[in-house]
Amino acid sequence: MDNARLNPSPLPCVVRLCFTRYNCRKTFSRFFAPLTGLALLGEFRAVLPLARAVPRMAGGSRTRLDRVLTHLHHNYSEPVSLPAPADVAALSLSGLHRMFVKHTQTSITGYLSGLRIGDACARLSSTDQPIRHIAEAVGFASLANFNRQFKAHLDITPRAYRDKFRRRGK
Repeated sequence: MDNARLNPSPLPCVVRLCFTRYNCRKTFSRFFAPLTGLALLGEFRAVLPLARAVPRMAGGSRTRLDRVLTHLHHNYSEPVSLPAPADVAALSLSGLHRMFVKHTQTSITGYLSGLRIGDACARLSSTDQPIRHIAEAVGFASLANFNRQFKAHLDITPRAYRDKFRRRGK
């Protein structure tokens, strides 16, 4: 039996013991193969990030991404057209989209929507401004679109979100 070919290093100790001492290939395939999958899944889950943070990458695309993110964070409450961030990054629209999705795992419009919804959440929980005014302040042109986007992101309406915080404060 060739242990190097099966690469038992990520396997649990019990599986390695079965392989090396008892040479039980059938027992392994029948009983321990599912455990191997679970062990590998556990190792991959430990490596995967829990948040969608922008990874630190060396190279020119990182500085371009920083410029685009800075531009989006400063101008998210205004209507943002896609040629503006493309000009900031000195890329075509398709090149900007590829770079942005590669590093953030989301599109520019999805990222903008998340920024706007995050700001709206902060305003809903800390102020008594009308929801319409908050929607306009964070960059949504229509209240209906704001309500739809908010519910899509958080599975709750803005009014219910605000009521949740009001009930906690009392």
